[in-house]
Amino acid sequence: MLNFKIIKMKRTILKIQVILIVLTACVVGCNNINTEEEINTNTEKEIIVPANSLGKWKLVNVTFAMVGESNDYSEYNIVYEFKTNNVLTISGKIEGIELYRGHCIGEHTYAIMCIDYEDGYEYRLTIDTTTYGYQISSEGLKFDNLPLDGPVYTFVKFD
Repeated sequence: MLNFKIIKMKRTILKIQVILIVLTACVVGCNNINTEEEINTNTEKEIIVPANSLGKWKLVNVTFAMVGESNDYSEYNIVYEFKTNNVLTISGKIEGIELYRGHCIGEHTYAIMCIDYEDGYEYRLTIDTTTYGYQISSEGLKFDNLPLDGPVYTFVKFD
C-alpha cells in the first residue's frame, strides 16, 4: 500500500514538473501564433489545415519512449471526437484495461494552434491544460510530449 502511495506521489510530482516545463517553453518560445483563418490564407506554404483533425479518431497506441513502454489499444474502441466548438468528446469502455494511459472518458476542451517560425511551422494541441506537439498525416494523427519525454498518442481515423 505504501509503495502505491509513493508511486502516485511521484506521478503527481512528475505531472507538475511537466506542466511547469511546458508553460516555461510556451512563454519563451511562442512569439507568433496564427489563427486558423490566417493559416488558410497562407499560400506560400503547403500545410495541413487543422480542420482535417475534426471528426472521430480511434486511439490505437500510447507509447512512453523514455521507459520503453508501449500500450496497444487497437482492439478497443476508444474514440476521440474533435468537434468544431473546441469540445473533445472521448468515449469507449476503459474499465478492465490494465494500466490505461489515455485521457478520461467524457468531455474536454481543446485548442489547436499553429506556431510560425522563420524556417517553418508546427502545430500544438492543448487538451484541458496539457499541451502536445501535434501531427496529422494520411496515416493518422499523433500528439506527444516527446520533448518532455511524455506519452505519444497514436490514432487512426474512425468512421
